[in-house]
Amino acid sequence: MKIGSVVGVNELNEEQLDQMGRGAFEANTPIDTDFGESFGTFIQMPMVITDEGLGDILQIHMDARYRKLKDDETPRSIRSQMGRTYKCNVKNGHDVTVLKEPEMTQIIDIMNCVLPDMHDFGMIVHGLIHEFTPGSWIDWTQEDEDENDSATCFIQLNDQFSGGEFSIEPGATLNLPRGSFFGFNNCTTTVYNMKPVYFESRYLLQLFFQRPTEEHILDLTND
Repeated sequence: MKIGSVVGVNELNEEQLDQMGRGAFEANTPIDTDFGESFGTFIQMPMVITDEGLGDILQIHMDARYRKLKDDETPRSIRSQMGRTYKCNVKNGHDVTVLKEPEMTQIIDIMNCVLPDMHDFGMIVHGLIHEFTPGSWIDWTQEDEDENDSATCFIQLNDQFSGGEFSIEPGATLNLPRGSFFGFNNCTTTVYNMKPVYFESRYLLQLFFQRPTEEHILDLTND
């Protein structure tokens, strides 16, 4: 199991540890990125992140400065141009904070030990903190901005809101308490949505993963 901050993560029970290994290959197994899709895997673990860890993540979002997007830009497309963590408005009622260093490392330290030991979850390449104000939602979508992405996961940062039910095809429906983890591989082809949020804002952390190549693993071994 990966090592994370004892402050940020609740003790995992046997059932949750078993879910972390479902469909897994050996951790960080090098696989050619054009190998194709893996066996579809969906994982959920309720209440694995402590309130202290959630508060630290939310504070990153609150402290981030806005960067206005141009018509042809997305929050991810400008990531390489930005020197620090920044916040963007995606659409009415939906802001995202794009994680850069040192905040990305801070979040990984909080939650690293709950990340699945699967090759599709082998390398974090992008991270967001979502804020959905009342009346906002996610229409049916798939995470295909970067075709090399192999998995995505979410951490529920709060639960003082109504609505916001997640649906992930084929047939998973989620309404989890704060501190919960859910994620799935094959994210460029897996379709999901979120129903409208009511009364209070909803906050979610989202991480994107790619399969580590032999070069990436060699670099880590040399370090």
